[in-house]
Amino acid sequence: MKWGSNVYVDKVLPFGLRSVPIIFSAVADALQWIIQSTGVEHLYHYLDDFITLSNPGSGVCVKFA
Repeated sequence: MKWGSNVYVDKVLPFGLRSVPIIFSAVADALQWIIQSTGVEHLYHYLDDFITLSNPGSGVCVKFA
């Protein structure tokens, strides 16, 4: 946004902006891919929540806590 001779830039995604869910979903998909590439097999995300599933005592879920 430009006001007078100053230029203002958002450093975060503004609340209510129509394109924010699409952008955040792309970031969450990338984060899920990065985590799964380290060996976590059962990682799921919905909006801004992630869940990791594994066998009891395997230590996989603790790895990213």
